[in-house]
Amino acid sequence: GASRWNYAHTEGTRKVINDEKDWVIVENDHPAIIEREIWEQAQEVLKSWHKDVHFVREGSHLFTGIFRCSTCGATLSFKMARFKRKDGGITISDGYQCCRFRNSACTTGNYLNEKKAIVHMTNILKETFTIVNDTWSLEKINVEDTRNNNDTELYNLQLSKLNHKLELAKKAYLNEIDTIDEYKANKASIQKEINEIENLLKSSCSNDKIVEEFQAKLTNVIQVFQDTSIDIMDKNKALKSIIKSIVYDKSKDTMTAYFYI
Repeated sequence: GASRWNYAHTEGTRKVINDEKDWVIVENDHPAIIEREIWEQAQEVLKSWHKDVHFVREGSHLFTGIFRCSTCGATLSFKMARFKRKDGGITISDGYQCCRFRNSACTTGNYLNEKKAIVHMTNILKETFTIVNDTWSLEKINVEDTRNNNDTELYNLQLSKLNHKLELAKKAYLNEIDTIDEYKANKASIQKEINEIENLLKSSCSNDKIVEEFQAKLTNVIQVFQDTSIDIMDKNKALKSIIKSIVYDKSKDTMTAYFYI
């Protein structure tokens, strides 16, 4: 029969709970649906059956920072749940849920049971390896190129300088500063350096090399993920070394993986 006022306010699309000291409770404001004593007894029964679900700090679970909500794009945060069965046993239902859903800022919880998440991740890694190995290409997977391009820039700068030296050697010969033999020797030496740099540039940009490096990283991640002797956080780091994010859609029970190279 109590009414509660000033319980929450909205900030944009988020519902924010006010400090409890600011709530206004009016007792006996309307006819009660059930007696208070029965309500309190019901709460005690519920407590014996279900331990409150709560979010825990980031950074201590297998898939921390990896899964994303398909509705709003926010991360799926780990939450722990324990349910007491009638036979006295405990059912574990730990998993991941959209961190914005708990604040009513997302319309879809996209909850994913942790055991199911492990199965999904195993399938994603294996299927991705099969695709890359069979096609020797990254075209059929979602990949973002985050490689450091400093080597490419350096090679292009070196080529520019060498081509300039080649022009100077030619001018020296045309102006009769160098003999034909000296020009030929200088040109051959400079051209050799140019060829070496061009080969390095082609190698750094080679599709085969990119695929080979990605496959090697993926192989290592699969081995780490499946190794039961490796710490959870080391597995998390290994996954993040190649996975940008995995978007989970509960309604379709699908995952879309996005990788780094």
